[in-house]
Amino acid sequence: MSAGTLLRTAARTLIPHRYRRAARDLYPYVRYAGLAVRCPCCGGRFRSFLPGGRNNRPNAECPGCGCLERHRLLWLYLINRTSLSSSPLRVLHLAPERVIRRRLLALPNLIYVSADLDSPLG
Repeated sequence: MSAGTLLRTAARTLIPHRYRRAARDLYPYVRYAGLAVRCPCCGGRFRSFLPGGRNNRPNAECPGCGCLERHRLLWLYLINRTSLSSSPLRVLHLAPERVIRRRLLALPNLIYVSADLDSPLG
């Protein structure tokens, strides 16, 4: 029996069913915990970002929220270079990225509308 199988079996036995989703969501934050990098989208601190994208780029994907470099850059720009977090604004977000959408919805000063042709989010 592999270590992964043994761990999954132990988790099913020890973690009540109603808490399994929360434990699964918390797992990357525990497994990759560290202080080397910080994700501005989810606020998580990790040893490093994971390889990701089409070419398996190094340091591309956040282990916590799954955002890529472009999502982190967009969020940093929106927070640091715009009045997004302080002024009452109306925001139309086309082709919303899941992590950016979640952060924008959490801002109480925004009237937020998203739209996308093929996404279940918009």
